[in-house]
Amino acid sequence: MCMPNLLAADNVTFEQQFPDTYTATIIAGYFGKNKEDVMDASFLSTTDLMLNDKGLANIDGIEIFTNLHTLELSNNKITTLPESLSNLTTLTWLNFSANKVTKLPENIGNLSNLNYICASDNQITSLPISFNSLPAKTEKWFLNNLLPVSAGTQDQLLLKTGLDTQTN
Repeated sequence: MCMPNLLAADNVTFEQQFPDTYTATIIAGYFGKNKEDVMDASFLSTTDLMLNDKGLANIDGIEIFTNLHTLELSNNKITTLPESLSNLTTLTWLNFSANKVTKLPENIGNLSNLNYICASDNQITSLPISFNSLPAKTEKWFLNNLLPVSAGTQDQLLLKTGLDTQTN
């Protein structure tokens, strides 16, 4: 289901923006609100979302927070990162370690301001081509995943991305 990028002027509630009821409840609670409350401009302008250890399985709708610099999603139950995550181009810090993610969004390379990405302790089996478009300065942590690592592959990943693959 495609959700339009909604604005506060649209009087959208948390439960309308986030298709998963539990996610809507958790994110509304983060702002001291209920899932039935309307998201106003002060919520949309937030730069940091610390949603670690919340039991989240689905973050569809997160793209409404276009001013995010930090998105902390570690220790949840997330299996899929929405493609729309790639639209959060102001992100500098992304941590979704200790989840069950199997792949990155195809356009992850759009995150041109990313300084840090931690995807350790997931079930990632491959990296999209756009991964190589992430800034060279980006610190990348992908320990304990299912990435295929042969001697040649490991050298290429380390050379191209600075990826730490020691325990993959």
